[in-house]
Amino acid sequence: MTVSDYRSLIQAAKWRAAKSMTTGALSDSWSDWLMHQGSLTRKLTDYAEGQFTLKVLSEEWSTPNRYEANKLGLDLPAWAMIREVELSCKGTPTVYARSVIPQNVYQENKNTLATMGSKPLGHFLSRSALLQPSMRDICEISLVSGSMESSYGRATLYNYNAGTILVQEFFIDPGLAT
Repeated sequence: MTVSDYRSLIQAAKWRAAKSMTTGALSDSWSDWLMHQGSLTRKLTDYAEGQFTLKVLSEEWSTPNRYEANKLGLDLPAWAMIREVELSCKGTPTVYARSVIPQNVYQENKNTLATMGSKPLGHFLSRSALLQPSMRDICEISLVSGSMESSYGRATLYNYNAGTILVQEFFIDPGLAT
């Protein structure tokens, strides 16, 4: 998938609160991925038997979309550092992640966040952030326009050093939950 394809996932996402999901709405294997509370990077690395890579697609100052701004309590137009990455397992793109870091949170944590490079944001969040699982949203996504092939995404708020960061993760390898 191209960066444009990934960004179309963001635009098409119809998020709903994870806690509103009815029992049985997700298979056990999807539920395990979507509701996982620990480090997704660690879980993917285990799944890939250590053959895990991260590719930074973009990292730039931009305006969050309406959903992102609303979730973070930002008034539009607002500036945020938006980081998009592709996580691969055994050479197969598996997760597309988009992190939205409000300008004030980025400035307060610039020494750490500006030096991420090819390290996953989760590497930093798992050490010092607090997950707000009650604030997680889930969406079902179509991987190819007009295709019956679907997968899921999750959006999670993290408290990070007195600020809030939104991380959206789209599971782009439907074979992940088999």
